[in-house]
Amino acid sequence: MTESFIDLLEGLHRWCVDGQGATLPAQLAQAQRWLAKQLPSPPATQDDWLALWRTPLGEWWPAPLPDGWEAQCRLLSRHESTLTAEALTLLEAYRPKAFATALPNPPCSPPASVIPARCAVEPPPPEPPQWNLQDLVTCVIREVSRRERVYPHLVYQRRMTREEAEKELSQMRAVKAYLLAKLQEGVIPEQQILF
Repeated sequence: MTESFIDLLEGLHRWCVDGQGATLPAQLAQAQRWLAKQLPSPPATQDDWLALWRTPLGEWWPAPLPDGWEAQCRLLSRHESTLTAEALTLLEAYRPKAFATALPNPPCSPPASVIPARCAVEPPPPEPPQWNLQDLVTCVIREVSRRERVYPHLVYQRRMTREEAEKELSQMRAVKAYLLAKLQEGVIPEQQILF
């Protein structure tokens, strides 16, 4: 297992968690420099690098593949900016702390030792979420669309049966139809009915 490969996985994981910004994590930038020297024609732009991460590893990785890694496996999902299950499993096996360190820092608050006990105040209970029917419909439409793209792959990979996929999709489509009908009627259903 080359250190460069694990650096690449950790850097990609950090990049995905941080929101795919223009600034690359150090591990990812280092892995890209190493790969640029190894590949006969390295990617020229970040979009080209992104396409490379979504290409099966056996087609471009310049060194022997890691143990247990199949040539058709990718580093990034083809449709979402997340590591594939295989990449996450390998990263967790070799650098288990990478998951915790890649998570964004919590909001700043003074340490408990700085706040006197008598001044500690319980935070107010959270307000119930404000929602808008149009936003909810938009969310459901996106989720139905995502599942229509993803479920065939899950069925093909035998991670879900065809019957389970059809049942869940039909339920989501029914919710979508119900919400669209209510939106067109101008009727806002009771929040308890929806949730």
